[in-house]
Amino acid sequence: MVHAEDSALSDDAWDRFDECPGARLHWVKRNLLATNHDLVDSDGRCLASLEAPYVFGGGRYTVWIDQRPFQPVATKGGEWGEHHLVGETSGALLLKIKNRHYMGEALTVIDRPGQKSLRFPVDSKKWRRAVLSAIDERGKVVLQLRYRSGRLRRHLSSIECVVSEGEKLSPKMVAVVAVASFVLFPGFFDSGMMGSTG
Repeated sequence: MVHAEDSALSDDAWDRFDECPGARLHWVKRNLLATNHDLVDSDGRCLASLEAPYVFGGGRYTVWIDQRPFQPVATKGGEWGEHHLVGETSGALLLKIKNRHYMGEALTVIDRPGQKSLRFPVDSKKWRRAVLSAIDERGKVVLQLRYRSGRLRRHLSSIECVVSEGEKLSPKMVAVVAVASFVLFPGFFDSGMMGSTG
């Protein structure tokens, strides 16, 4: 849910997005079918790739980081209880994803083993002006993302992100960006399917 005390969630958060210091990231479509995307920085360096046949809820997605594939695995409470993002071959745990973003409710919490957990308030229910923030247990904003200006549809390739200054672009952080972009942000605005490619 949106919390009034979050300084990142003021009415002009979308307008101030370009002024936020930090690493600028965005998604680039890799094929004509729009099923594969690369997460790149401002220099064009690829930090991760996302492969998704369709949507999070009904299908699968794979995040490739450092040439290692990670996939979501349901663990508790059925579809929306808890998912772990784990190594496809190693089984190594990268993230714990609890609850969901759905129909205007921002309920997801992501646990990063060995680091502080994150919640993801969204400041508006109008997607063209909305900013999703990842906020840790201390109330610090670690990243923000939005749909770029002038976009007519909500596609993954329309999302831009800023990872706050001082935050490392570690595999866990990159995975958080991927999950927030593909699952949480589109899910907040959708009443049916969760993921959004294109």
